[in-house]
Amino acid sequence: MTDFASSAELQMGVDRRDAPERAVHAFRDLIGMICDDTAASARMILADTTVQISLSDVSGYAFTLYLDGERVELGDSDPQAEITLAMTTPQLEQLTRGELALAMEIAHGTVAYSGPVRKFLRVIPILRRVSREWLAGPVFGADPATAAGLDVVEGADVV
Repeated sequence: MTDFASSAELQMGVDRRDAPERAVHAFRDLIGMICDDTAASARMILADTTVQISLSDVSGYAFTLYLDGERVELGDSDPQAEITLAMTTPQLEQLTRGELALAMEIAHGTVAYSGPVRKFLRVIPILRRVSREWLAGPVFGADPATAAGLDVVEGADVV
């Protein structure tokens, strides 16, 4: 099982029990921003696939990203998705912030997948760009992690 909190977080009393819910909510917000960005949405649907993402460190957290319609959509878990990804909560947080090197995580075996994952990997740069713009925008300011509702502990490495 993945350890959610660094030792600095434990010493400072940071509670990460709600991290999965917050990570999924932040990812949903990011997808909402992509839907609002007509150009980004149009490029994302060129992937022409569906991606089920589940959290491997907690049960009950899975959703599907639909990149095969007229616009990007996010819905409940769909076992018929063409691609499946299983990642930890911290990895989903990193993906939302545009910081996860997904191809490397897959290559190292820390993110499990099935299906033609290259279809999704081709649109990761778009997701990363929108994430950085969203988190650096006027609503959130310059602190991307706090903006996404993710835990930030001064001087701590969040794993």
